[in-house]
Amino acid sequence: MGTILHFLKPAALAVMVFFSLQSLGFGGGAVIFSMVPLLLGILNVFTTFAYGLSAFIFILACSFAVVPDWQTKSEELVNWVLQQGAKPIKPVAPPPATK
Repeated sequence: MGTILHFLKPAALAVMVFFSLQSLGFGGGAVIFSMVPLLLGILNVFTTFAYGLSAFIFILACSFAVVPDWQTKSEELVNWVLQQGAKPIKPVAPPPATK
């Protein structure tokens, strides 16, 4: 069981780093960077560095997913928020009276 986990943890980190870098917009570089924690973890060398690098990239990708784009101007952001707000409801005419 220990041998399986020895290869499974670095593989999971590599997948996490790959998709994190893909969400940040890295193309082919995501494959290369995801190999760093994979190889370091399998070789059991600099595992603290590999885990720290993976965590940093993951937290960076999560924060960029939450924060608006850097090019977004404050006026555009305010207008977008105002558009998302509740809009007044038009009063509905009462139904016609029946005899």
